[in-house]
Amino acid sequence: MPNEGQQAPFYPSRPILKLDGQDNPALSDALLTLFVEETTLGLARCEAHFGNWGPKNNSVDFLFFDRQAIDFGKELSVKVGPADSTAEIFKGRIAGIEAQYPSQRDPELSVLAEDRFQDLRMERRTRSFENMSDSDVISTIASQHGLTPQVDANGPTYRVLTQLNQSDLAFLRERAAAIDAELWLDDRTLHVQAHTKSHAWHFISDRIVDFHHPEASYFWLEWNRYPLEKHAWLTRDFRARVPWGTPVYEFQPALLQAGYQDDPDVTRYATDQTPRPATIANVAIEMASARSPRQPYTSGAL
Repeated sequence: MPNEGQQAPFYPSRPILKLDGQDNPALSDALLTLFVEETTLGLARCEAHFGNWGPKNNSVDFLFFDRQAIDFGKELSVKVGPADSTAEIFKGRIAGIEAQYPSQRDPELSVLAEDRFQDLRMERRTRSFENMSDSDVISTIASQHGLTPQVDANGPTYRVLTQLNQSDLAFLRERAAAIDAELWLDDRTLHVQAHTKSHAWHFISDRIVDFHHPEASYFWLEWNRYPLEKHAWLTRDFRARVPWGTPVYEFQPALLQAGYQDDPDVTRYATDQTPRPATIANVAIEMASARSPRQPYTSGAL
């Protein structure tokens, strides 16, 4: 028997669809094709095609033309994955409905949906912002649309920034590009993050500033060891795959400075001295004997 908690090697691949937060098995069963797209420019979109002919009310009829299930403005969400760990890949509102009548197939219905960025592109504005940074402007616009801003990017403060005959979405994209950032929505939270935050970080000197431990947040250690699995870091916590006690040297984003190649013998020594589950205390005490109190740890000290 498989171990408890072990993910089954196979699971149904049919997406789970919800309308206004409620599961809709009939809609999921009628799904023929599904396309979801999200880019770094913001505005995720979903295009779904459904069979629109079958048994209904003791007869055979169109399934969704009564607009009881599918209607403009309803919230559509899409989840995929195993039943015990599904992941939501889209959440937005229905913006378009199209009937199709193929010559050799049953009638179909196409549904087009966009996330809440849809609201930000409905109207063009001309206005100015004074003595504000890009982060301030983005937060202001997000709040005006009922969104919670989470901005993780730096930039200068401008005397005047002008939004000239642009939609709020176009202006946000422009300001995000100005600070080399991307933007996306997670339900009602507007995220803006500089590209350097999502690129790998690496060591830049032999100065040890910490040791890997269960409370650490050095996700990039895993990225560097398992680069092909970086795409899954938001849905999996595999920090333990890097041995506890691994030295963390002085580091910076990989885009900013050349890297330092750590000494594998130092890493092996540090991890061998670290108990499981680890804290950095024992390693730090062991390392302290190799340096004076005012000196930073360095690989040479070992």
